[in-house]
Order: sequence, then C-alpha cells, then structure tokens
Amino acid sequence: MCSININNSVEETLSALCLKDRKMIEKRLIDFAKEASVENKCALDEIPPLTRITGELKLARKIHIGRHRVFYTGFHTQCSYQAFYIKKYKKTGVNDEDDKRFQKALLKAMQELFGPRSGQGMALCTGRACFKYGLKAYGAELGWFESQFRLRPPVARINAGLHVLARVLRPATVTEICIDADKYHTLWQMAPAVHAAASSVSACHLVTGVLQEFLYWAGGGKYYPIEEKTCILNGAAACLLTLDKHPLD
Repeated sequence: MCSININNSVEETLSALCLKDRKMIEKRLIDFAKEASVENKCALDEIPPLTRITGELKLARKIHIGRHRVFYTGFHTQCSYQAFYIKKYKKTGVNDEDDKRFQKALLKAMQELFGPRSGQGMALCTGRACFKYGLKAYGAELGWFESQFRLRPPVARINAGLHVLARVLRPATVTEICIDADKYHTLWQMAPAVHAAASSVSACHLVTGVLQEFLYWAGGGKYYPIEEKTCILNGAAACLLTLDKHPLD
C-alpha cells in the first residue's frame, strides 16, 4: 500500500461537496493507494501526463471521479501520490487546462502542497527519471546504443546527443530550442513556440533534470553543472540554461 496526500485546497473542496460525492472521491483515492506498491502500478500510474500544459505542471495528471476532476502527482515507484486540486462539476469552457488563469491556480495549489522550492526539486527529480525511462524506451531508436555513438569521445558524444534531445523535447515542451556555445559553456535556449498558447509556467526545472541525467550518462558518470540564467516567468523572452563544458573534478 502506498500513501496519498492532500493539501488545503483539496480538503476545502471536499468539505464543500455533498456527502455522497466527498465519500466517493475519498474512497476512490484510498483504494488507488491500496492497490499500489513500489513493485505494482495502480490506475493512477496508467494515466498520461497533461498534454495542454507545459513546464512544471506537465508533471501533473488528472483522473475523473464522478463529475469531478482530481489533479495529482506521484508514482508507484515513490510509493506516494499527492492530490493537489479538484475541479468540481466539469463544464466545457470553464477552467480549461490551456486557460492561463487556471494554470496559475493549479501551480499555486501544487506549490501549496510542495512549496516553490520543493516543487522545483520535484521537477528536477522527475526530469532525471524521464531521461532514465526514456533512454530504456527510445535509446536504441535514437542510435545511442550503437557503437558509432558510444565510442565517440565524451565531448563529441555530448554535443551530438544534445541536438537529438533538443529535437525530442521541442514538441514535448512546446518550445523552440536553440543550442549555441561560448568558450566555457553550451547555451541551451528555450522560447515559447510561435503556435503555443501563452503559459504561466516554464519547463526550466524539468528540462534541467533531463539534461543533468543526460550529461551524467553521456559524460562517463561525471557531473556537469547547469545554471539557469534567464526565465520567461521573470519577463525574459526565453529561458536560458548554461551547461558547463567541463565536469567538476
């Protein structure tokens, strides 16, 4: 059995619902947690992440329980789930996921559960996990298991792999990714795609986690520092990450 946690937002929403609906949601969430273990998935693990939201909220998923939508995060491998928002009585055109104001409400609720820094830390951890699972699922397809790639020097392996990652992450993060370099750093810049709807969240921490794990894998088990220089949430036109070309000794 795994744990399932709720925040004040979920608790207040549950209190405002009729007794029947409140009991229904509580029972379903508890039953899901009972089904799960570190080795076994439950229904919460089978639901794909949100597709109409980018950035840290892309970690979230939602499940339909009766007429309501419960937003949550977590995995059976962590043996922990966190419900952070309930959307009552689904209505088309009201609080849709691509609504910027609704995204802000979701992000606020998530940060209420984890705190801003903890939420960012969770995004980093999820990004690292995404690379590990993605490598197993798509590494062969991307050519990363071929001797032609694996036998390259670390610098060449990293440079080639970063461009492949950019191609993979562009549609996933709905951003235009440009890779450049100066003397000491590789520059990874993400700007919202022209066709993308305005977003109140960025993908910086999630992508940083992916890049950290990739650099560790492609760089022969060494740590390459990454620093966020600019972010769209702070008014910049693009998010800029600097990746050190040389690992820490």
